[in-house]
Amino acid sequence: LLNERVRTIKGFDIGGGTPAFVEPGHIAALIRKAQEVFRFTPDMQISMETTPRIAALNAAKMRGFYDAGVRRMSMGVQVTEPDLLRRLNRADNGLDCHKRAVENIRTAGFDNFNIDVMYGFAGQSLDSVRATIAHAIELQPEAITLYRMRYKLTRIADQARQVHLEDVHAQARLAGEMLRDAGYLAPPGKNTYARRPGDSGTSDYIQRRVQKGTAYLGTGLGAQTYSHTTIAYNDGAAGKTIEPYRRSLNADRLPLQDLYHLPQVHMMSKMIAVSFYFGAIDLIAFYEKFGITLERAFPTAVEFVLNNELMHYDDVHLRLTRRGAEQYNGVIALFYAPSIQRYLLEFDPEREFNRQAAVAERIASRNDQSD
Repeated sequence: LLNERVRTIKGFDIGGGTPAFVEPGHIAALIRKAQEVFRFTPDMQISMETTPRIAALNAAKMRGFYDAGVRRMSMGVQVTEPDLLRRLNRADNGLDCHKRAVENIRTAGFDNFNIDVMYGFAGQSLDSVRATIAHAIELQPEAITLYRMRYKLTRIADQARQVHLEDVHAQARLAGEMLRDAGYLAPPGKNTYARRPGDSGTSDYIQRRVQKGTAYLGTGLGAQTYSHTTIAYNDGAAGKTIEPYRRSLNADRLPLQDLYHLPQVHMMSKMIAVSFYFGAIDLIAFYEKFGITLERAFPTAVEFVLNNELMHYDDVHLRLTRRGAEQYNGVIALFYAPSIQRYLLEFDPEREFNRQAAVAERIASRNDQSD
C-alpha cells in the first residue's frame, strides 16, 4: 500500500465467517491498528458478524466488541425449521438461543442490528419461510436481510437440482410482503429491508460499495480486494484452507491467490452487477467512475429494460421495477461484458454442475482431513 496515511476509510466490516469467535481484545487491537494507519470518516460505523450461539452464551463478549468500537452487529438466524438447521450444522441455534442473543446484543449497547435469513432450500415450504420471517420480525432488529441459498461449492451441492425457480420466487414474494407489512421497507430487487426511514439497513462498507463502486481492501483468508482496474482474491479462496494464506504471511509476501487486471467494460459490468444488490444503478456514480454515461456504455441493454418495463428512471437512478425484480438474474446479465455473455450462451449447465459437485467434494474431503 502506498501513501496509506492519506487514505480515508469510509466503511469497515469485520466478517464474514465467524469473527465473533475471536476475543474482543484482538478485535480492539485490529481496530486500533487500522486507526493508526488510515483516517476514519467521523460518522462511519464499524460492522461485525456474530452467530446466535456466541451472542447468547457470551454477553461479556458482545460488550467487549462494543467497547472496542464496533457499532453495528449482524447475526445469522438463517432458518427456524429444525431439519434445515441440522443440514446447516446449526441445530443448537434454536428460538430461545436467538432471543438470548438479541438480549445480550441490545444490553451491550448496539442500536444498529441486522438479522440474516435464508430461503430457497431444497424441500423448503412456504410455511417454513413464513415461520422464519415471523420469528425474525419478532426479534425486532433494525434491518432484515434475505439471502437465497446458493449451493455452489457446498457439502449439499447435490440438492440444488431439487430447487425450482417458481418456488424460490414465491418464497421471496412472501418474505417481502411480510416484511413490508411489519414496517420493513426495500425497493424492488433490494434484499435488505430496513425499518428506519432513510436507512439502507446495510453496513457503511456495503452501502458505498454497492451505490458508488467504492474501492475496498480485503484482508484475511480468501478475501476479495477491488480497485478501479483490478479484482484480487487472497490465498485460500479456492481451497477454503488457511495454510496457503499462512505460508504467504510467513514468507513476508502479499497473500494473493489471484489478481485480475480487467478491461473497463468488465469493471463497468462488475459495478452494475453489485449495484443490483440495492435494485438500482446510480447514474452519477457510474459516470464519475468511468467518464461515460450508462446509456452510451450499454445502449442496447438500457433500451431493452425500458421498453420492457424491467427498469425505470428514478431521480438519479435506473431502478428495477417489480417486474424486473422477478427477472433479477436475467436483467443483470443484459449488462455483462460481451465476452461473458458469449461464454454463458455456450455454457453447459450439466457439465458445470458435475464439475462444481466434484470440487465441493474435494474441498470437503480436504477439510475433513485437516480437522
